[in-house]
Amino acid sequence: MNWDDTQYLLALGREKTLRKAAQQLYVDQATVGRRIAILENSLKCQLFIRSNKGYEFTPAGYQAFLAAIEMEQAALILQNKVKGFDQQLKGDITLSTTDSIAIDFIISAIKQLRTSAPEIRIKLDVTTTLRDMTQHNIDIAIRNIRPETPGLVTKLLLTSPMGLYSSSEYLHQHGYPKTSDSLAGLDLIVHAPMIDKSPDRLFGLAIDKAKIALLADSSLLLRTSIKNGVGIGFLPKFMADIDNLVPIFPEKDFNAHYDIWLVTHADIVHSARIQMVLDTLSQLFTKYH
Repeated sequence: MNWDDTQYLLALGREKTLRKAAQQLYVDQATVGRRIAILENSLKCQLFIRSNKGYEFTPAGYQAFLAAIEMEQAALILQNKVKGFDQQLKGDITLSTTDSIAIDFIISAIKQLRTSAPEIRIKLDVTTTLRDMTQHNIDIAIRNIRPETPGLVTKLLLTSPMGLYSSSEYLHQHGYPKTSDSLAGLDLIVHAPMIDKSPDRLFGLAIDKAKIALLADSSLLLRTSIKNGVGIGFLPKFMADIDNLVPIFPEKDFNAHYDIWLVTHADIVHSARIQMVLDTLSQLFTKYH
């Protein structure tokens, strides 16, 4: 049966005439009669009989009427529970990002949201893996690669030039590099995927004679190692500025940038709680533009 036909059952059962039922539903009388006949055919029983008082229920029709009232009430309960939910500043939001971004920005965002929208709860998915968002298990992601998946909305939060950095402690112990073409003899901390692409050069610099101290697959681990004087390494400028690192060869253009993209789904982007989180995150990145 077609669930929409129950509204015709309810209208005719309450109004008793085709004319009044049609007026209630904003259709013509023929439509009411036709939809009732379709419903009777679907249920394989007669629901109404015609009398001098109008349309009266058969025993089967009355049982169907009672069931239709329960359906109507259930629909109203559903509507009342859900209506306006997307405009409420409450509910869970799953956000996926890296450990480094989480520490630098997401914690601050959560702190702000505790004041502006305390009924929003952030479920943080910290990973270096680019999560598949097509299953809607992630509401918002912050990535350094812009996804091309249809149905996703993206915003560029930040573009930061890459540079070579060190702690002042490391430079005090080992001295400043003598040449801008090679990192020979220096302790190098490398993002592991980069060394796989080019084992001899990194951002144009020869590293074949460098001493690789650490291969890291986490930007936070890489940054922390540089900050603690383990060695030198390439980082986006905004990360190095946060950690008060010293630029090496600041005059050199390494012709590389680190982008940060804010990603969400097109079908939830106008939800009030999603928009609140997106706006809060966007504002936190503005000072690094």
